Amino acid sequence: MGACRRPRPHRPVRGRQDLGDALSTIGVLLVGAVGAGVTAFGGAALWLAFLHWYLPRYGITVDAERISNTYAYTDTNGVTRPVYSKPKGPTVRVAYNSRKSNYVAVCESGPVRPGTPSSHWASSASASSG
Repeated sequence: MGACRRPRPHRPVRGRQDLGDALSTIGVLLVGAVGAGVTAFGGAALWLAFLHWYLPRYGITVDAERISNTYAYTDTNGVTRPVYSKPKGPTVRVAYNSRKSNYVAVCESGPVRPGTPSSHWASSASASSG
């Protein structure tokens, strides 16, 4: 029988390994920071989209009057709050949350498809008034 050889201990090669570890660390930190930023931005965008969907349906809707470059509305507690929007006229319709009055969205109607209840109501109202 042949003699068993003992395996030689592994000696890592310095230089390449250290450079690879450093590049991996830098890559993970960069991708992690960019990923965290993208995630935060996406979360904020989803929150704003949700507010613009939710508030006109379930919030309190009022008219905000134009004051210089902004609009202002008065909430149910009597506090006048600013709303920032593109200039659209003397007033804009806004919706806000009754519990958190600083959550406000400018109500903007999109295109109405023919045959929907809102387009039917608008056509019947214009027909009855003329």
